[in-house]
Amino acid sequence: MRASEEVGGAFVITILDVSASGMRVASSRALDIGARVVVKYRQSEISGVIRYARGVGRGEFHLGIEVEVVTNAPMGMQGEIDLTLLFPVRRAI
Repeated sequence: MRASEEVGGAFVITILDVSASGMRVASSRALDIGARVVVKYRQSEISGVIRYARGVGRGEFHLGIEVEVVTNAPMGMQGEIDLTLLFPVRRAI
């Protein structure tokens, strides 16, 4: 994930949950509510705003990101944002 310039730099996150218009990620860094971020996933870039940040353990934070724009989205994801199309769920057999 890349945070805005004032937040500083890029760092690795783990995507925990995805909805049509947002995602929850685990991070080793806390970010301020309102910070702008860009998450890279495959060839797509997901731009959004931090809506919540919660400490969940020593050096671990869960961040809620409201998505504003997806660039380089795959073919089925034109028009309205729906992250569930970008992160398909695979069902266990």
